[in-house]
Amino acid sequence: MADIRHRVGISAPREQVYEALATKDGVARWWTHEIHGDAAPGGKLEFFFGSPEPSAVMEVTELVPSRRVSWRCVEGPDEWVGTDVTF
Repeated sequence: MADIRHRVGISAPREQVYEALATKDGVARWWTHEIHGDAAPGGKLEFFFGSPEPSAVMEVTELVPSRRVSWRCVEGPDEWVGTDVTF
């Protein structure tokens, strides 16, 4: 599968960006408001977009404070499953 890379500039301190990506409350402020699960490495996050079932489930594969957040899609649309998302 091909890599898709996006570079987005954000005018905020690294620590603030990390918190927006590494915590359920942080992600709920910019993606979807309903998130269940464990945001720690090895945990799984369920993302809901208005349906009773999660639209996607991401396993948290890596957290490096103020540097990197990585997820792997383990449930969701076929084209997402197995995809790594790294911030």
